Amino acid sequence: MAKKATSKPLSFLLLKDQFLTNSGLVHLNRMWFCSIKESMEKKLKEHFTPTHLEINQEGKDKFQVIIESEKFAGQAILKRHREVNEVLKDEIAQIHAFSVVAKTPAKK
Repeated sequence: MAKKATSKPLSFLLLKDQFLTNSGLVHLNRMWFCSIKESMEKKLKEHFTPTHLEINQEGKDKFQVIIESEKFAGQAILKRHREVNEVLKDEIAQIHAFSVVAKTPAKK
């Protein structure tokens, strides 16, 4: 008698050129796989070249970003937050809660 496969079904969310599985984010064009947190870290490092970066994750879908970068010099807090949100718009669309603390190295 043959055994039935008892593997968990793969759940996913289809996005523009990516899909989110229960194991992480898969990009269809470049064929890479990473978690939302890893994707956030990569994008923030590329865009802001931060002197300090923390990404805190609570559960699967709540994130807090603490970022320090010279690129924020002379910007109002709201502009900093909008810029971070724009860079992470794909990741933010996939999660429940997101908060950001964006500051310059001089303003701690």
